[in-house]
Amino acid sequence: MRFPGLDRTSLRKAFTREGVPAIEIERGVALGLFVGFTPTLGAQFPILLALRALLPRRLRFDLPVSFLCTLPTNAFTIPFVYYVYVVTGRVVLGRFDRLRGFEVYSDRFENTVAAEGSWFERLVADGLALIEQFGLPLVVGSLPWAVAISALGWLLARRWLCERDPPAPA
Repeated sequence: MRFPGLDRTSLRKAFTREGVPAIEIERGVALGLFVGFTPTLGAQFPILLALRALLPRRLRFDLPVSFLCTLPTNAFTIPFVYYVYVVTGRVVLGRFDRLRGFEVYSDRFENTVAAEGSWFERLVADGLALIEQFGLPLVVGSLPWAVAISALGWLLARRWLCERDPPAPA
């Protein structure tokens, strides 16, 4: 299936701009995917902004690229992603007796979502409710996925950018 305007050239243009070193783009991909695949929905952009401000200049990353890389986890995909995290976390922690089907998890997940308040109030309320409801398995289960996906993203970005800017012969 092809999407109009979404091809390899347009994606490359979105991820590469003149004057931005390849290493900063690679770091942006890796950090964006890592933060995007941790249970921080709603706080991902502020986290990336804080990282950009706090990290030394030699560890600079491309902020727009990192923002783009958080998009795979969004309001539509997060119930499924968090379910995978909870199951992974329970397996890693050896809590096999607490494994449940998606329907049970989905009902509990829907009951944790706050419907009223400002964006920040809902973010805090939802975050605390998720921690109370799923806690350690959610966080522990997200880490292997976040590390693996960000490493894969970094490797793919590195390969892709090497095609764009092949290393100069020695």
